[in-house]
Amino acid sequence: MSGETEVFSNFISLGSACQTASSMEKYGLRGWSGPFDWLVTDSLQWVLHYMETDFADFLKKENLERCQENPKTFVERKSGFIFRHDHEYPFEDKYDKLKEKYQKKIDRFQEETVKKTCFLRTVISSDEVKYIARNYEYINDIIKRKNTENEIIFLLRPDAVICEPIPFRYYVMPGKWNGGPNAVIRSWFDGADEFLEYCIRRYDVMTLMKNIVFDRNKQEKTFHNTQTRYQTLLKLTDCDFQKIEVPESIIIYGAGNIGRKFYEKIKGKCHVECFVDKDCAGKSIDKIPVLKLEEAGRGEKLIYIVTPTYDFQKIYEDIKAHDDSAEIISLDSILGKN
Repeated sequence: MSGETEVFSNFISLGSACQTASSMEKYGLRGWSGPFDWLVTDSLQWVLHYMETDFADFLKKENLERCQENPKTFVERKSGFIFRHDHEYPFEDKYDKLKEKYQKKIDRFQEETVKKTCFLRTVISSDEVKYIARNYEYINDIIKRKNTENEIIFLLRPDAVICEPIPFRYYVMPGKWNGGPNAVIRSWFDGADEFLEYCIRRYDVMTLMKNIVFDRNKQEKTFHNTQTRYQTLLKLTDCDFQKIEVPESIIIYGAGNIGRKFYEKIKGKCHVECFVDKDCAGKSIDKIPVLKLEEAGRGEKLIYIVTPTYDFQKIYEDIKAHDDSAEIISLDSILGKN
């Protein structure tokens, strides 16, 4: 380990997409959630603008609009930033919650960048290479605005055209820059030995190991949830619902693969009032509406069958907060009777 003065307190992603933050997690370089981690931020200029202005005009409601090609995604018109991972807080009717979520990230960002920080920015276009080459003083001023020891590293795609000298530390990454499965998204740093050695030598080893352990535990939990969903689908496929009693009228909580498969199994056996699913709300399944929880009926005895295989207690509490008289049954308990 180098001397203490050379150790960074933080490594922070400045985009330009979630591959940077995801790969930082995998290698123990990400200790907390920053405002740019999960956004598509093609414009470095706008990232620097928000850092320079302390995010004063960031995420204003009047600047947000839905992406026509993907209704779950929205974009900030001025900066072009794309928000792909905020399904739980649609800006149209949960803007305050959305703003609160990002304000916490911003506050942490502002507090932590007073400490010695290394920013990581992935460069995916030759235009950005030119911008970096021609705006050294401005970029350097913003990066060091809160601490003169702060640095930035630029990570370039293997096919990047370095048309002008880059006056900052940079590495050409050996991996591919594209979307896809989680393992692909997290592979951006794979094989970048020189870059990783530089980072690891300049980060507290205990913090690094703590971050790696936290990430591995999270990945194991994700794997467990995926495995549980798969096992539930197998049980549903094999289940004979002629031998299982199902209430005459129900609401199915969850309109994903398991919820739809469950509906196929009980179709004609009981009446389905609606599906409840925040991500699919506004759609329909076999002419049955998919609603947000707050849109579902209440005031009479309703029975919810909860199909998600995780966080049953949280879902239970949410339903009870919406309708205290509702009866709530997990799909697992139904399948266990078979």
